[in-house]
Amino acid sequence: VRALSALHGAVEAHRERFAYERKVERATRMLQRWARGVLMVKVMTSDVERRGEAIKKLSRGLTPSVLRWKLRRKTQKADVLQTFLTELAKNNSVKQRLSLFIFQMRRLQRVWRNYLRRERARMVLLSKQWDKAFLLIRTGGKYGKIGKLTGSAVSSHAMLASP
Repeated sequence: VRALSALHGAVEAHRERFAYERKVERATRMLQRWARGVLMVKVMTSDVERRGEAIKKLSRGLTPSVLRWKLRRKTQKADVLQTFLTELAKNNSVKQRLSLFIFQMRRLQRVWRNYLRRERARMVLLSKQWDKAFLLIRTGGKYGKIGKLTGSAVSSHAMLASP
């Protein structure tokens, strides 16, 4: 069984090598034919019309193979694109990632806005407390005690303006 599988592997390797060599030979012959034709056109023709006709004849022979090559390349590219889109449709990962990103951004914005609201409220409270403390310090405790709410709190800016 091992010998049979080894023989099978050797035959397959020989076939692949032979196919590759045939492919290289075919490409080499085509390039040689093209080069000979171009050189012949340049050497043998000096007249513009004759050169044009010779190039047309040469291109007729090459056109089918060039078109097949272009078609094969386009087909390969289309296959790659189709595979990518098929995998994308299966996994749906782009849509999921975008949805997750939008969700996370909204959550971040909500947290940031709540933080700013709390910070703004803290600043307002701190400002009121400083106004009260400044009033008590400035008046010597005449309008109340620290920690006790006063009915009419005077702004620190108004206190600074008065002598």
